[in-house]
Amino acid sequence: MNRITAFALIACSSIVATATPPVGTPKAFDWTATGSDANVYGGVDWNGDGFDDLICVNGQNQIWGALNINGWKSGGWNSWRDGGPDKILDVFGHCETKGVAKTELALVYADRIEIVNAGKEGKYEVKRTEKMPEGVKFEGAAGAIKIVGTATDWPTSITELLPPRLAPGADSSIAGFVVADPPPYEPDAKVVARSLADLNNDGIPDWVCVFHTTKPHDENMIRAVISPNPQSHDQDADGLTDDEEAAIGTDPYNRDTDGDGLLDGWEVHGLPRGIDLGAFIKTYSKDGTDAQKDQMLNPLREDVIVNVSYFDGVKPEQFRNEMPKVQAVYRKLNNKNPDGSEGVFVHFREAENFVPKADQSLAWWDVGNKNFPQSERGLMHWLQVTPWGGGQSSETGDMGGCGNNWMVFAHEFGHQLSLSHSGDSAPAWCPLYPSLMSYAFSYSFDGDGNKVHFSNGEFRDTVLDERKLVEKLPYLVGDFMWTGWDYLGESGIESWSYGDEPAGMRKPYPWSVAGPGALDLLGQPGAPMLLARAVWGLDDDPGIAV
Repeated sequence: MNRITAFALIACSSIVATATPPVGTPKAFDWTATGSDANVYGGVDWNGDGFDDLICVNGQNQIWGALNINGWKSGGWNSWRDGGPDKILDVFGHCETKGVAKTELALVYADRIEIVNAGKEGKYEVKRTEKMPEGVKFEGAAGAIKIVGTATDWPTSITELLPPRLAPGADSSIAGFVVADPPPYEPDAKVVARSLADLNNDGIPDWVCVFHTTKPHDENMIRAVISPNPQSHDQDADGLTDDEEAAIGTDPYNRDTDGDGLLDGWEVHGLPRGIDLGAFIKTYSKDGTDAQKDQMLNPLREDVIVNVSYFDGVKPEQFRNEMPKVQAVYRKLNNKNPDGSEGVFVHFREAENFVPKADQSLAWWDVGNKNFPQSERGLMHWLQVTPWGGGQSSETGDMGGCGNNWMVFAHEFGHQLSLSHSGDSAPAWCPLYPSLMSYAFSYSFDGDGNKVHFSNGEFRDTVLDERKLVEKLPYLVGDFMWTGWDYLGESGIESWSYGDEPAGMRKPYPWSVAGPGALDLLGQPGAPMLLARAVWGLDDDPGIAV
């Protein structure tokens, strides 16, 4: 963890910071993510709204940009330029030099520097090109670019353009750069790139660190640190004044004290864009009964909002009886909140309109695109609730659907929060992952549907060794097999196959049973039962099953 006691601030555009900010510990936060092939990053106010947007150059030499939404969050990535023949080695912007304007970006090639901007139509446009002197070129990878060769005459157009780290003889590092803390979900993640950008439009550069992460996916996670501004009464630009933060107990150097993705100011003063919270959600107040506080967003605990769209045919009052059960199971998660509470507080907001019959045959993502306003995405999640069972949801996404049942809702919503069917246990149905996210425990635990829960990680250090037919584990009683009695349906999902014979659900008609049963449809022992009896020493004779 970085503990920052002083800051060396760099000139940003025409503003030079000379005052030393008050001592504090600015906290890093996730801004957005890119593919792991991206290796060049920078900041530029591409759309001229005052807030720096981020760009990246990927492995195909394409330039992609993500617009900054009012200094709150990043928008999605869009292609700004197709790949070109000459490799872009690095980029820099107004936060590193006065040689480019706030709306301009400098692209560093081996033999030249191109100054680009969005142009009048908001499209990529090369404004000018500065050629390197004869016999001089740039070499290296982003963040470690150096000038190779010597020149007797350097044009002032280049010397006034280059940031200090790219000047001849420089060490290629950004002076005073603060390395952000790694993502809390992957503390060993390594920094692969860094840059500067004025994310909150206060004239002071903010630090941007890029970490290569593998959880929940292989990607590069961009984390930012807002530089404290000695002239501001809101040091972390979260919508709460420093005085309000002191009164509430939030961190004035952390725009999201509880780490739930909602800025502290939003949880106190309401969501931006005038978004209505609905009948079941309130903003934060220190006053109120426990029941009223449960409905509040709170900057000192993790909250998440789910926008629910009912299918025509679902009775909202019935699902409202399911809501407390969803909330209860999420509040049993063992994460610790700044206010001393545990778990994640799930809040429901009901959509005004039902999903009409005509739309109910659409894929859930198409229903979502119709019923989940773009202005609300990034601030909450969305699920459709149908009259039927089952469901599906995007993992580490914000949309999905489920049946009218609290266990199904909790399961599908878990996917949106990056929870998978197998957890850290690669095989599905693994008994070491006793979570409602696993199909083995989705609807029942110890034979009781009301006992389903999320895994608390108690078996995370246990290793099942397939090379040992019998293992002695202190908590293992009996053997687990799926399922006891074979059944009709899901034809061939666990069927046997030999050679090139089709397996799984590719089994052709007239195959009609699932195939995993320890007992077949007639109650006769199947191969799983015979294998289990042999492993546990209950049979000495060979077992044959057809």
